Amino acid sequence: MKKSKLASLLFGAALMVSATVSFAQVDQPLKGVGEAKSSTINVYGQVHTGIASQSVGTADALTIMSNLGSRIGFTGSENLGGNLSAFYTIETGFAADAPRGSAATTSLGDRASVVGLRKGMFEIKAGRDKHVLVNLHDKYNAFLLPDYHLGMNIHDTQGIRAQNTVFLTAQPVKGLLVAYQHTLSEVAGKPNTTGTRVEYDADRVSVGVATFDDGATSTSTSYGATLRANKQLQFNAVYSKDKNLGLDTIGSSVAVSYWIQPQLMLVASVGKKTGAVELDSQNLGASYAFSKRTWLHARWLKEDYKTLNTRDTTATVVSVQHMF
Repeated sequence: MKKSKLASLLFGAALMVSATVSFAQVDQPLKGVGEAKSSTINVYGQVHTGIASQSVGTADALTIMSNLGSRIGFTGSENLGGNLSAFYTIETGFAADAPRGSAATTSLGDRASVVGLRKGMFEIKAGRDKHVLVNLHDKYNAFLLPDYHLGMNIHDTQGIRAQNTVFLTAQPVKGLLVAYQHTLSEVAGKPNTTGTRVEYDADRVSVGVATFDDGATSTSTSYGATLRANKQLQFNAVYSKDKNLGLDTIGSSVAVSYWIQPQLMLVASVGKKTGAVELDSQNLGASYAFSKRTWLHARWLKEDYKTLNTRDTTATVVSVQHMF
């Protein structure tokens, strides 16, 4: 028994010596590199689930439980000195309504997975994230329930996220943002995709424009504007010219939102798409804040396709959203 204990102690000591030597070898090339000034890591996300009653085309109405963008993310930064910092974001979606179902299949970082450097007004990052066109649509969406917002069908999103992409952002003056993205196709003979976004925010007015071009059959240009009449009343508008796989459409939408009280907001919007796809859309919504992190949302929407009646949609959604 004593021999067994002695052998175990000797084996443990050998492992510790081996690990110390290994770490020393790895650390040796970094001896001349300065220590980081500071670093941070944050965990964030939301669980957002709703009950939806919807009918599509001539089919009977169906009641479903719906996952509305539930996610968990990790973000962090490191101060490298000289006003230079490194940062990263890894964000993953999950199906809060049926996490063990087949639809729950996901990958780590499927929503965002980027690493980059930031210095003063400039930022560069690489990986996968929302592209510039969708960032503009999200900003000028009046609804606090984005997964059912009108712009998803009125204005082309061109894929929502871009991967194998370099994102450049600059804020040269207060209120002005300029962004550019370059996506590598990684396929011989297939052109790369580019996008741009310019926005300006003032006290009562925000305006922006974004472009998308896959170098082949799909392009988009979207314009957005917000007018904040006062602390309670706000108007949003988006206009887009889109080509998706060679099909041309024009989309326009306007929305008005009104805070009845600090915790309760009402929204109404209408939209129209013309061209290869003809569509009229109406949306009504209400959002109530129990706290800054917990919200109750209600939404009604109707989409009337002029040439594709089988896609006509009416839906009512009630959901609870908790952010952390």
